[in-house]
Order: sequence, then C-alpha cells, then structure tokens
Amino acid sequence: MTKIVLATAAVLAVAGSAFAGSDNFGSNGANQPAVAVDSSYT
Repeated sequence: MTKIVLATAAVLAVAGSAFAGSDNFGSNGANQPAVAVDSSYT
C-alpha cells in the first residue's frame, strides 16, 4: 500500500514540475522562430 502511495506521489510531482517548467515557454517563447529559413534563390 505504501509503495502505491509513494509511486502516485512521485508521478504527480514529476507531472507537476513538467507543467510548471512549460510556463517558461509562454507567449514570449511561442513567438520565437524554431528554425531559421533561408529563402534565397539559387
């Protein structure tokens, strides 16, 4: 029983930190281009 509780707490802690970390890429990070596109003709 205690292993299930500890495993659940660990999963929730990891999921919570993952969602909290994604807040660093908010509206400012969404406007940054992911790849620089070279549109010159050859």
